Amino acid sequence: MHTNHKNKFIIVGDLNLPSINWTNLSSPADDVHDKFVQFVIDNSLLQYVHSPTRMNNILDLVLCNDNHILHDLCVTTPLANSDHASVCCDFSLPPTIKNDATTSFLMYDYRNTDYEAFNNYLIQVDWGYVFSTCLSAIDFWECFVDILNKGVELFVPVKKVSRLKKSFYPANIKKMLVRKSALWRAFKTKKTQCAEEKYKKCTADCSEAISAYYRSKEADIVNSNNIGSFYKYVNNCLSHKGRIPSLKRADGSMANTDMEKAELLQQKFKSVFITDNCCNPVMDRLVNSKVHLSDVDFTSELVFKSLSTIKCNSACGPDRMSPRLLFMLRQTLSVPLSLVFGALFRESVLPSQWLEAIISPIFKKGLTSDPNNYRPISLTCIACRAMEKIIKDVIVKYLFDHKLINRSQHGFLARHSTVSQLLECTNDWTISMASRKVTDCVYVDFKRAFDVVSHQKLLTKLTAYGIDGLLFEWISSFLSNRMQFVSVNYILSKPCTVTSGVPQGSVLGPLLFLIFINDVCDIAIGTVFTKLFADDLKIYTEVAVNSGSSDLQDCLSRLHEWATKWQMDIAFDKCHIITYGNRQHTDLVNYNIDSHLLPHVDVIRDLGVNMDHSLTFSSHCRIICSKANARANLILRCFRTKCVDVLLRAFKVYVRPLVEYASPIWSPRLTCDIDMLERVQRRFTKRLPGLYRLSYVDRLQQLNLDSLESRRIKTDLLLCFKIMYGFIDIDRDELFIVDCDRVTRGHDLRIRRQHTVINARLFHFSQRVIKHWNTLSHEQVHSSSISAFKRSIKNLSTRSC
Repeated sequence: MHTNHKNKFIIVGDLNLPSINWTNLSSPADDVHDKFVQFVIDNSLLQYVHSPTRMNNILDLVLCNDNHILHDLCVTTPLANSDHASVCCDFSLPPTIKNDATTSFLMYDYRNTDYEAFNNYLIQVDWGYVFSTCLSAIDFWECFVDILNKGVELFVPVKKVSRLKKSFYPANIKKMLVRKSALWRAFKTKKTQCAEEKYKKCTADCSEAISAYYRSKEADIVNSNNIGSFYKYVNNCLSHKGRIPSLKRADGSMANTDMEKAELLQQKFKSVFITDNCCNPVMDRLVNSKVHLSDVDFTSELVFKSLSTIKCNSACGPDRMSPRLLFMLRQTLSVPLSLVFGALFRESVLPSQWLEAIISPIFKKGLTSDPNNYRPISLTCIACRAMEKIIKDVIVKYLFDHKLINRSQHGFLARHSTVSQLLECTNDWTISMASRKVTDCVYVDFKRAFDVVSHQKLLTKLTAYGIDGLLFEWISSFLSNRMQFVSVNYILSKPCTVTSGVPQGSVLGPLLFLIFINDVCDIAIGTVFTKLFADDLKIYTEVAVNSGSSDLQDCLSRLHEWATKWQMDIAFDKCHIITYGNRQHTDLVNYNIDSHLLPHVDVIRDLGVNMDHSLTFSSHCRIICSKANARANLILRCFRTKCVDVLLRAFKVYVRPLVEYASPIWSPRLTCDIDMLERVQRRFTKRLPGLYRLSYVDRLQQLNLDSLESRRIKTDLLLCFKIMYGFIDIDRDELFIVDCDRVTRGHDLRIRRQHTVINARLFHFSQRVIKHWNTLSHEQVHSSSISAFKRSIKNLSTRSC
């Protein structure tokens, strides 16, 4: 059975399949369980029952292909004499919207703007004369906006946009659809065989014409090499998410209209804000009294560089200024904007619209009717973000020049990533395992960390880091008097005052949060280590078997003191502990935070990678394969074209990243896991038109593809090259023993293999990559750049599955 990806359906019943693990979609390899799991994957279904329905088994299932339909599912007491529990749920469908004037609006078409004429218009403006009459920095901004808006009215065309999603067919298809409707009415009236045959023939012609239209459209998108258009089209094909469904209030009533939903979500997002407790901690200055950062120079060159990083396809902010407009006119606008930014900085003020944010609620997981399951995504003004980028670059350089950012932090920083953090962690853990020791690791979660930052306490920390003068005053204004609106289907809620938190959606916000949380690493003393990725905190220490660590418990106590001092709430129910190494379950040692006992787990999701206590990563392989197979099947069903190039590009963009994210961390060592991963690409390529009868190796050669195993090896080599030459902020001496002075065959950057008998260490990146790295030539390892190294290993001969 295969379903149309646009149809929404629910499957319920007692399917009597107790051996399926619905967490990672694993099952016994038989003709019943295995085939049903494959059916679920092929049709992109979600299974919603996670509690036993008979004894300790989940036998009664509810499956659906759209998580916006089902909500409030619960398992309750059996009905009558049944020995199965009752499964109750509500479902809702998107409301029907009438096609009236309120469903469309006019907007400027910045894609079809005459930017050459617009640019000539701006060149003729004497900005020095215009700004000479300004009495304040806000006047500078308003004069700039007035002139820009006049240009918009002159050179930017207007188009009508519908709030409803429609399919706009060309004229010939519209005529065929009109004729089809007429033939249907004639058939219903006459009910003759001739009328029926005419209607059926017209229906077939319509279907073929529509299919041909979409095939042509898909081919044009691929041939245009516009990755933005390609992403948008594939997202529309793959996404089942529509309008936000009805939301349940605390009293059980439902919010049905867009305004009601926006207001309800606004109240939810507002509830997480905190009020400063007026207990401002004393923090010692971290730099010499002569070291400080107080000024930022806004040159036209820096403004041009900042505008050049704008993403044209971004949405307009509260000021409705187009990112594409600023990007296309960046050469001409860099001079007046440098004057505007300089005036705003000197007076430490921001235009009122720069302090506003439009919040788009994004569904996470769980019940779609629960407002708690939506996270806010902020949209701020693009001109403000351009100014923030210049300020951010200056602050980042200052912090790194004076070594103020803790080395444990890997989030939002250049030359750092989730891979760099996980690589350092797993290196420590496998070394411990090789020494016949174990590592107790505590994963700490902060409640709404970005939203609860106290502004006053953040400013205290900025002072301790030596940020003062005009820069301090501007950041203080940047944090103050902020407002937010929640948008649901273009309907805005009433404004809400933002009393805490760093501005999400801004450029400076993440950096300010890093400064705020930076000193949490000071709680680690002695043999205890911390690792951070933004607010994701790990605390771990090596311990001997059958013993705990008092140092780790003391560190957790200091963590609670730090969180209380700086008004950061810890989500105790989301904090877990895992022991990496060969320790029996009965030997696990208990730890607590503020008397809250931390639960032990065997598998935990760490920055997108599922870590098990023995670091085999088999569970991670199963989970990502399930997701990748579901996505691959969805692509083959939702694309109308049979063009191999289109389908293959969709696979590369939307499926392959699922099975390659952070692969240097979890690259499998078991043959069954390697084959399971390879099967994702093997099955997809076999289903491409004209390739069914070819072997996998021949298909890869014809499609110019590498096997997934080969790509993982090349990814390992690329990461090794980056570490060797400092493109990633990881000390290579912590990972490798490089025989620079040793006379051997091959190149002069050979890595010495370390003796180990523990599989987790033997197959860790630092040991696994040695075999392939040492076989490279001198010219390859001494490539002049990353791109040159990539080219040098492009045709590297590796084992293909």
